[in-house]
Amino acid sequence: MTFRDAVVGENAGDEFGTAVTSNGVEFVASAPKFDGAFTDQGKVYFSNVLNPGTALLTFTFVTGTAGVIDASADNHNLGVSLSLTVDRILYMGGNTGPGAYAAEITNIVTPAATKLENFPGTLGGDVSQSRGLAALGYVGSMVELYSDNTNPASPDVTITKQDPLSEPDYARDISISSSGALLMVNGNTNDRAYSYYITSCYKGGTLKANEWTMIGLQCNTSANIGLIFTPDLGTYDTNWVMYRQNGADYEGHQNAYVKMAATEIMIQGHGYWIIKDADKTWTIPTAIGDAATQTPVEADPRAGFFGRDNVAAVQSTDLQTMLAGLTTPAADIRVMFSNPFPTAMDWSLTLFESPPSPARTLTEVAPFFEGSDNSAYVYKTGEGIHNGYLAIAANTPGMPREIAPGEGFFVRFSEGFKIGFLDLNKPVVFLFAQSK
Repeated sequence: MTFRDAVVGENAGDEFGTAVTSNGVEFVASAPKFDGAFTDQGKVYFSNVLNPGTALLTFTFVTGTAGVIDASADNHNLGVSLSLTVDRILYMGGNTGPGAYAAEITNIVTPAATKLENFPGTLGGDVSQSRGLAALGYVGSMVELYSDNTNPASPDVTITKQDPLSEPDYARDISISSSGALLMVNGNTNDRAYSYYITSCYKGGTLKANEWTMIGLQCNTSANIGLIFTPDLGTYDTNWVMYRQNGADYEGHQNAYVKMAATEIMIQGHGYWIIKDADKTWTIPTAIGDAATQTPVEADPRAGFFGRDNVAAVQSTDLQTMLAGLTTPAADIRVMFSNPFPTAMDWSLTLFESPPSPARTLTEVAPFFEGSDNSAYVYKTGEGIHNGYLAIAANTPGMPREIAPGEGFFVRFSEGFKIGFLDLNKPVVFLFAQSK
């Protein structure tokens, strides 16, 4: 390592540098003892790490309409903990009073940010985020997990400390793994570090008015789509509607989809189309999420091979059963799936298996895909992408490889796949890979 720069704080005694974070381009540091209109109200600072030696810059936190994110209380200690992602989402811990904040950096020349959420104060606890999940630690008490655009008054998951009496420092330091699947929490009073594996069915999504979105569930539930979505989306067939593939025609045309009844259920790992008449965020109701189950995972059959160190387990999707009613002409069989995990999925790590033959990588079975194109295709509107679809590559350097939790996607199978497996009734499965 080579020393580059030392950024100097604004005032002596502010404890500038108590928390620091960087996304590789920007640098954020806090001074939780900064005195402004209030004693120890705290302040957060911004600089560009690619231009060392420049003057320290101060954020102006604009709400987007009016007002300022101000640490307007004594002993609030804004910035006691920080977390910044590559897409410039910044979480800032704080004590009681105005609380903790999530903001999106919107200008790096004249530093400014738009407030996204205002959370309860973290009581000096840590903040951490990864893959669209944010964890806020409340010292001596608990950790709360939030997914994208979630109501801060209602966390998706609450993790309480293991022993109510023995960990007064619990959650002063927390970390979500790069995959978003593992949460670590300090337990220094008892010389412990606690780990939690995130498996519950809690994550919803955001819908844009009158735009189709391809979605799926990260769990199995007997609750029908009416019970899952009506609390957030309103009346079915009036405010929103959902379609599935019809089980026979997989050409991807309009007649390939069937409007679902509100009493139908979704299958984990399958993809569905949904549309809503207004911008809206939905989450799975707590009672349904708590009662849901997970499709069992299996050991990675390619463990030890290059590039698979980050695979925690694989989950099987039976293609033979899923496509049993297929009557589509052989070419270009478009099948809808979805990421079945509560964290992002690396498509390039998916395996193809037809027992008793060993599992093979997508590269090894490229001829089974239309035009040997083993990409997955997610639907992205408003991005100038051809026909609205973004290719998620299996083996092309520099192209996207991840599919978000609950995001649906298409895969295009070839005539060779149909003739070689479906027509002969051979067992054939996808093994989706869950990251550590």
